[in-house]
Amino acid sequence: MRSLRYLNGILTVLAVLLAVNTWVLIAGTPAGAVLSPVSEARAQGVGGAAERQVEIVNQLKALNKSVTALEKTIQQGVTVNVKTMPKK
Repeated sequence: MRSLRYLNGILTVLAVLLAVNTWVLIAGTPAGAVLSPVSEARAQGVGGAAERQVEIVNQLKALNKSVTALEKTIQQGVTVNVKTMPKK
């Protein structure tokens, strides 16, 4: 008897949650819109794949210049002066 009451309680809770979910989907969509929990993806920024690849190549070239400059600085030598030692 006790397990039957537990099962009925769980099924009731699930039915209420499903009803609330359905109500939110219906009430939250404008007229004529498709009822779907998944929203449509919209790309922002660069449009086509070729344009994205050109942008990536340009960013890689800029990164390469930056790394080259950093390598030159390291090869020239870096001096480090420690004014105070941290306490242990």
